Amino acid sequence: MVSHDWLDQMTECLKEARQVRESISKNDAIEFNVFRYITADENGLSRILADLLNVRDVHGQQTLFLSSFLELVGRGAWDATSCRFVQCEQQTDALGTKRRIDIVVQGERWTLGIENKPSAADQPNQVLDYLHELRKRRSVLNDTLLIYLTPEGRRPSIFSIDEHQCDAAIQSGELVLLSYQSIVRWLDGLCKNDEIPNRLRVFLFDLQRFIAVNVLNCREGKVVDVLLDKIFNDESTLDTTLSLLSLQNSIYQTLTKKATADLIPPIGWEVCRKLYPEFGIGLRPPGAVGWHFCIEPARGYYQDWIYGIKLDNASNNNESGFAAAECLKADFPVGTKSSLWWPWYRRFNGYISHDLDPIEYGDWLAHNRAWLEMNNGEFSRRCVDLFVRLHESIKSRSLANE
Repeated sequence: MVSHDWLDQMTECLKEARQVRESISKNDAIEFNVFRYITADENGLSRILADLLNVRDVHGQQTLFLSSFLELVGRGAWDATSCRFVQCEQQTDALGTKRRIDIVVQGERWTLGIENKPSAADQPNQVLDYLHELRKRRSVLNDTLLIYLTPEGRRPSIFSIDEHQCDAAIQSGELVLLSYQSIVRWLDGLCKNDEIPNRLRVFLFDLQRFIAVNVLNCREGKVVDVLLDKIFNDESTLDTTLSLLSLQNSIYQTLTKKATADLIPPIGWEVCRKLYPEFGIGLRPPGAVGWHFCIEPARGYYQDWIYGIKLDNASNNNESGFAAAECLKADFPVGTKSSLWWPWYRRFNGYISHDLDPIEYGDWLAHNRAWLEMNNGEFSRRCVDLFVRLHESIKSRSLANE
């Protein structure tokens, strides 16, 4: 049984903790991060890491980053000064396949490959193929190494490489399992290096925090610290918290049902997808054939939420949907992406306006705003307003092109 006194007490504690957080943010701007304004997905993280490891890059630190990274992965004896090039998405030429290694660092007598997996799943035989590729390149080299980089330093899946082959590669030193926790510690050491220019250390600090929050799901800050201290310092409070956690899915489902019930489309529009149980909202505007506006999570049920134009059937060549997407690409080019199902989509980041696509809607586990606004009806109203704004842009562009 959840105690009402406990809920009242925790509500007051949360209020106080947020006030402390706001005060710290005002003085130190701890939530300001350059990576809020750029795309730092898997490819973005690979490009940043590759640039840091490049001894000739604009960071100007020559071998400092590469040397310390080689120490991190147990290759401190490799000569960083002999680095010839660093390349992202290098094709596996020796195998003659169309696979691409995320990062390749080429030295005079060594080759370092990095397979970056902050969230993406393995592909069949992927790690095995990369190991074969590096082995084939050894004819003129002394040493090669493949780094498999994941949030927790896990092993590749068995359909990426057989368990016994993986063990053999690790034992022979051909394969190293590296975690993003180690990357965070590596960046922390660099941030403390006074020889690195201050503007560069600020960048490294922001990168460290971005990885901690967005890859490792660490919820930094005084709000969490205060609440955790209170929960773990009292057994009855911990018991109540655990009981409440068992209701989490029920709470989420109740709120998503309410958001769907509150969804009132404009006249002539059709609700074609519901937030519960498919975990997506779809509204079809008048005249749309084979496509609709949609909001969906790109990761799991509640994270990396995106919005845009989604096709009813990805196998159809939908000229109407693609034409609408081209209109939006012209009006909202920043951060725009496309895929098989989505001719145009983007993540919530406040680009259109913070009232229409608030940043907090991007991750429902990191922020409570979406859940709170489902309860008061604002979430459904905001979704409708967003879709109407996109539709107005399409109509305006279409008329201009006639």
